[in-house]
Amino acid sequence: MIKISVIIPVFNSEKYLAECLDSILSQTFRQIEILLVDDGSTDSSLEICREYAGKDQRVSVVHQENKGVACARKAGMKAARGEYIAFVDSDDWLEPCFFSKLYELAEGHQADLAVSACAVERGGETSVRINQFEEACYDKTELKDRIYPQMLYFEDDSFYRFGILQYLWNKLYKKSVIEPCIMNLDDRIYDGEDVACVFDACLRASSIVIDNHPYYHYRIHEESICTSKRDEKYLVNAVYLYRYMEQIFQASEEYEIMLPQLRRFISFFINNGTETMFGYSFKVSHSYHIWELPGLPTSQSGRVAIFGAGKVGQSYYRQLLQRKNIEIAAIVDNHVCGGKIGAMDIEKPEVLLIKQWDYILIAVKEMELAKEMKGWLNMHGIPDEKVIYKDPEIKYPLYELRIEE
Repeated sequence: MIKISVIIPVFNSEKYLAECLDSILSQTFRQIEILLVDDGSTDSSLEICREYAGKDQRVSVVHQENKGVACARKAGMKAARGEYIAFVDSDDWLEPCFFSKLYELAEGHQADLAVSACAVERGGETSVRINQFEEACYDKTELKDRIYPQMLYFEDDSFYRFGILQYLWNKLYKKSVIEPCIMNLDDRIYDGEDVACVFDACLRASSIVIDNHPYYHYRIHEESICTSKRDEKYLVNAVYLYRYMEQIFQASEEYEIMLPQLRRFISFFINNGTETMFGYSFKVSHSYHIWELPGLPTSQSGRVAIFGAGKVGQSYYRQLLQRKNIEIAAIVDNHVCGGKIGAMDIEKPEVLLIKQWDYILIAVKEMELAKEMKGWLNMHGIPDEKVIYKDPEIKYPLYELRIEE
């Protein structure tokens, strides 16, 4: 019985295809079908595909005129019979346990999506890219509270970072979740299609399980799309990509937290093309800081309210999101009440008198202001042992953009 359908778009990858297929046929998980979609290759890739189909009955070949990787994946999806779907690029390879690990996680947690890390292979050197969240299974409530606010744009000391790795291929999807993401994709998008599909799937998922082991090997070489020269079509593609993802987010319940992330992403995406098109790109220069989160007395789990919605409060909020044992009970501020930080409303401090919380975290830089806030809390019957304040220390810097030729 087929459990996993593995969809592999193939285009002129004769140099790497055999290694890719050998790594899939060597998987310890055997209940798979391998769908090779030849996208009009002009080298010997199609012959290699047919050779492997002749050697193993789990392999089948679909041939089409060159239409691009998105259309190739759609052709594979139409033929897929498995309960789960996986994607592999034809120049990459897998650890033998890739499917068994992700299938075990998905089934064990009844998750719609299982996510791994990846090893990047470039010029004989290997580096590892991970997801920016703890290894755990996140249900829908936890996705809304912790993952969605930072999954497309994760703010730290890097120029740009995805919270969830943006690749289609380091994941295992329930077919019912990923199929509409693949089939609805705008065919005009030829770069960034992974991003559009992955984050659509994340929003559709009822739960996601994360494993940050690099079971997938991503090969970057001279013919890779990420190293190819971009032209004016790339900017048109960026417009299609932005509009398509905006529609996805508008149709979800997470539009308000996803739209700012989308705008940052598309700026980053366009910046990737400016260097080859115009001879310059944006780099980074020092601007502001992430503030060190004070130690919290809760060792198991607890509810924390943040008093202060400025830069320190926003920094604390982002860090607390990553702590699975902490629930953010409220964010309060006298001066910016009515706004939002991530998915949470900024409320008046008086809500602390009626909401349930274990500790209040004062989030301001000025010691005198912190004393005033603590005094207000004491005046309303909140004891010192329930209030946490530490003179904020810089954890690491964030950056603003500058142009570099």
